[in-house]
Amino acid sequence: MSLPQFLAGIGWPAGRRCVMRAQLTSGSLLSRDEQIVNCISYCGVSWPIGHVPFGGRTQMSCGPQTFALRRGSVAGRNRDMSRFDITKTNLAVERLIEVTDNPRHLYLLHAYNRHRYLEMAGRWREIFDPEMTVAHPVYNFNVFGISTVLDGAEAVQAVYNEWSGTGQCIFYVDDEKLAVGDNTICSTAAIYQQTPGVILAEAGADVDPDATYLVKNVEHMIWPYDDQGRLIGEDVWEIDESKREIIKLDPSEVLTVEQSEVLLAPLIKPLPVRTF
Repeated sequence: MSLPQFLAGIGWPAGRRCVMRAQLTSGSLLSRDEQIVNCISYCGVSWPIGHVPFGGRTQMSCGPQTFALRRGSVAGRNRDMSRFDITKTNLAVERLIEVTDNPRHLYLLHAYNRHRYLEMAGRWREIFDPEMTVAHPVYNFNVFGISTVLDGAEAVQAVYNEWSGTGQCIFYVDDEKLAVGDNTICSTAAIYQQTPGVILAEAGADVDPDATYLVKNVEHMIWPYDDQGRLIGEDVWEIDESKREIIKLDPSEVLTVEQSEVLLAPLIKPLPVRTF
């Protein structure tokens, strides 16, 4: 399903122009003139379409600490680990920021970018600043065959805390597509979440409990925002079970949260002044 079909399916109103911008499969942008490939009518959406190798993340590959991976596959070591660069995880977001001039959309993208970096750096507490997130966020997950609702800040914070303690806040993303509207950001991507083998083994996966893995799946995600640009929650669901994969990492390839925090610190920017 394409993002236009996806947005139509969730009832986004027509009437405003959306410019679709294309990216080469190598991840390099086309020239601005070449990027204008089509126009569609959706609610003020800017949509860069493309294949950005590990160039963005669609937030959390699962809600609870229980996995249903029985139908997934376990792959051997991925030897081209140069692809897995956490400083590139938000690349698709930052490229969309560069070509977005609507002040409201631009603010949401900056908030989204900051949220993702803070989470991956283990600095999740800053996500709950009243400027960034409403007092009672609600996260809905339907991934790995499990439906979960995290109702309220305490429930969401418990997951963030668990992930930062186990290194599961480390994410890489492939082929991310983004759309931003007045109160919503939508994303589709392949997600790679770093996960200890012991957690996967406890869920029934045939893995080495002493190793660390990347757990891959493909997801749609919607992040709704209120009129002050604060995150209301997340709706995340897996769209293709056949894409599930578990990739074993060499110990030298495992990124610690402390290392991630150092790498991402220069990229974590304060929110811009809100003008709407």
